[in-house]
Amino acid sequence: MLTGNWLKSLTKLPLSFHPAESRRTDPRMPASAKEKNFPCPNCPTGFSEKGSLTRHLRYECGQEPRFACPYCTYRTKWTSSIYNHVRNKHEGQRVYCVDIYADETCMAGRRSTMLTPTKNVPNSN
Repeated sequence: MLTGNWLKSLTKLPLSFHPAESRRTDPRMPASAKEKNFPCPNCPTGFSEKGSLTRHLRYECGQEPRFACPYCTYRTKWTSSIYNHVRNKHEGQRVYCVDIYADETCMAGRRSTMLTPTKNVPNSN
């Protein structure tokens, strides 16, 4: 049976046993729970890591959507959204997206294709 002293005994536990205390420094905690020490100067978004802010400024903040559907005018910032769009709206068509900025074509499930440009490649024949 628990007595009134059980609460006092909790304060004597090591820091790792205090979930609220240990969560502050746990690298596995979600980004939404971390302190946002790197605010974006252009929008109200904040980041817990400097690299995330750099990526945001370079590729996201104030940028037009980078990837386009090859069959219609749909554009988005994520390739996965293009793949889902093509599968759902253009059934029977080849699933790929167009990278507007890099002049590349991205194909679902083929990382090597996503990293190499398909246009302006010298003919190896």
